[in-house]
Formats: sequence, structure tokens, C-alpha cells
Amino acid sequence: MIRHNDAEWARVQAMAEHLGVSRPALYERALLAGSVQAAAGVEEAVLGMIGARRLLANAANNLNQIARAANSGERINTAQLESTLALFATAIAELRDEIANLHRFVPGIEEDR
Repeated sequence: MIRHNDAEWARVQAMAEHLGVSRPALYERALLAGSVQAAAGVEEAVLGMIGARRLLANAANNLNQIARAANSGERINTAQLESTLALFATAIAELRDEIANLHRFVPGIEEDR
């Protein structure tokens, strides 16, 4: 049984809502991560990585379309290519940032080389 005063209970409820998980799931994640703050940090980093993954998938799709056009003899739209490459750079930067965030909460994660 976990006991909280009113202020602690409000913080637990707010954090669970913010993360989109139930209170028992928040406690389970906190147990695995070492603290509620670490669990929240890991959850935020994971959500950031999911967003970066979506960006990478969009960029890959764009690049495939450009390659298909180039392979069929069409002229490559350089603005579209530059935009796609910028999307890759943004997604990679976001992934690096989220990995750096994980270092604060999960010891032993190796840096990107």
C-alpha cells in the first residue's frame, strides 16, 4: 500500500495524466526506473523518439519518391530533395537529444558514435 498526503497524491495524478498512463503503471515504471522522476524522464524521451521515428519515416518516404522519379528519368526537384534532407537532419538531431535526455535517467546507455 502506498500512502500519500494530498499534495503528493495530486502530483502523482497529474504526472500519470501527463504521461497518459494509469497510476499503477506510473508506479511500475517508477519502480523499474528508480524513481517517479526517472520514469517520467524516460517516458518523455520515448515519446520524443517516437516523434523522431515518424519524421524519419516521412523523410524516407519522400526520398523513395524522389528516387523513383529519378530512376524513371524525371527531373529531380532540388527544393524537394533539400527539404527531405533537412527533415532527415531534424529527425536525427531530435533522436540525439532524446538519447542525451535518457543519459540523465538511465545510466549505462552508450553515446552515439
